[in-house]
Amino acid sequence: MAPEPSESHDDIERMLADLVGPEAARKMMADMRSAGIDPAALARGQVPANMGGFLSMARDLLASPDGPVNWELATQVAKTRARQGDRPVTSARADELKRALMQADLWLDAVTDHTARDATRQAWNRERWIDETLGVWKQLTEPVAINATNAMREALSAQFGNLDMGVASAQIPGIGNILGPTDPNTLISSMAAGIFGLQVGQAIGELSMDALGSTDIGLPLGAGNRVALVADAVESFGEGLGIEATSVAAFLAVREVAHARLFSSAPWLRAHVVSAIRAYASEIRFDLAGIEEAMREAASGTGLEGDPQALAVDISEKMFAADPTPSQREALGSLETTLAVIEGWVSFVTERACQPFIPAVGALDEMMRRRRASGSPAEQVLHRLIGVSLRPKRARDAKTLWAYLDGQLGDERDGVWDHPSRLPLAADLDDPTNYLSRREQEEAAEASIDAELATLLDGSLGYASGLKPGTESEGDQSVREGE
Repeated sequence: MAPEPSESHDDIERMLADLVGPEAARKMMADMRSAGIDPAALARGQVPANMGGFLSMARDLLASPDGPVNWELATQVAKTRARQGDRPVTSARADELKRALMQADLWLDAVTDHTARDATRQAWNRERWIDETLGVWKQLTEPVAINATNAMREALSAQFGNLDMGVASAQIPGIGNILGPTDPNTLISSMAAGIFGLQVGQAIGELSMDALGSTDIGLPLGAGNRVALVADAVESFGEGLGIEATSVAAFLAVREVAHARLFSSAPWLRAHVVSAIRAYASEIRFDLAGIEEAMREAASGTGLEGDPQALAVDISEKMFAADPTPSQREALGSLETTLAVIEGWVSFVTERACQPFIPAVGALDEMMRRRRASGSPAEQVLHRLIGVSLRPKRARDAKTLWAYLDGQLGDERDGVWDHPSRLPLAADLDDPTNYLSRREQEEAAEASIDAELATLLDGSLGYASGLKPGTESEGDQSVREGE
C-alpha cells in the first residue's frame, strides 16, 4: 500500500519542481508513491530495499572522477554489457585462431611487400577486447569528452541554478545519503563526467558484441605489436553462410594481419587517422537546449526507481549540434577518404591472398563490404559517441583504385603508403587514372623546386639579366649611396 501524503511531501515536490519542472516533479512523486516509497523517509536516509540497484548506480554516476570522463564507470558499464553471453576462450580454440593468424602471414607474403613484424598472436573474448582497446578509446574520445562535459556542466548548472546553499546534495532527496554534503560545483562536475562515462561505456560495450578483432574500425585498437581475433564473433560471422568454419576464420585472420602489416609499414598512418578524428571532435558543438530537454524527459519518464543509464542514452541522441563547421567538413572528408583507401587495400590484398585457398572468398568479401558499408548498430552507437561515422563509405571505389594501381605499378603498388603526400584523394576514387597523372605532375613540380634549390645552394643559380659576377645591382648601389 502506498504511503499517505504528508506535509513534507509538499516541500520535496517544490524542490523537485525547481530542478526538473512542475510536471516532471508530480510524475516523480507519483512514481515513488506507486512503488511504495515515502519521499520524506528517503530524504531522511531510509532507503527502501527495491531502490538498492538504483542507488548503487547513482553512487557510481556521482563519484568524483579524475578527469572529464568517469572511466571507472565506463569500464564497468562496458564489461557488464560484454559479459552477456560472453564465454572464455578455450585453449584449443585459442590455438586454432593463433594458427589461422600465423597462416595469414604466409598467404600475405605472396601479395604484398609490407612485411610482418614479430607480432604476438592472440585470441580474445569480448571482455578481453575491452581491456585491450580501452587505451585507444580514451585517446579518441578525449576531445569530445572535454567539450561534452563542459556542455553538460552548463546544462546541469541551469538545472541546479536554484541551489544556493553551501551544499547541493542536501536539497536533493536521497542524494545527500549517497554522497554526503557536496558543494554544487563538485556535484555538477561529477554528474557530467558520470553521464559521459555511461555513454562511453555503453558504446564500447556494444562494440565489443560486434568486434571481430583489433582493427574493426580501420585502425589498430590494441596496444603494442599484437594481432587478435575475438573467438565468439568469428564464429557468429560465419553462421548461415554454408562456408567451412576454418575458411571463415582464415579469411578474417588475413584481414586482421593485413591491417597490422599496413599500419606497421606506414607508421604515419595511425597518427593521420587519429588526428583527423580528433580534429573533427575538437570542434564539436553541443545543443544545450537538447541536453536540458533530455534530462527533463529522463527524469519525468523513469522516476527515482528507474535506470540512470536512460539519461545517458537520451543525452547521446540529442547532444550534438546539427551542422558541422567548415574545418570539420574538411577533416571529415579527409577521414572518410583515408578509411576507404585503407579498407580498399585490405579488401584487395585479402582477396588476392585467399583466392588460391578459399573458393568462397568472393562471398566472404562481399559480406564484409556490406557489413562495413551499412553500419552495424554498434557503429551507430559509436557515431553518437564521437559525432562522426568511421564507416568507409567508398570502399568499393577504393578497391577498384587498388586493382588499377596493381596493374599499372606492379611491385611498386604498395609504395603509395610511403608518405602521406602519396595518399589517394577523393577525386582518385572517382577516376583511378587521375591518381597517376596527378602524382606525375606533383613529382615534376617537386623535382623542379629541388633543382632550383640545389643550384641556389651550390652557387650556380645564375645572374639577373644585365649583371655579371661582381657587378652590383641598382638596389645595392642605391643603398650604398644613401649610407
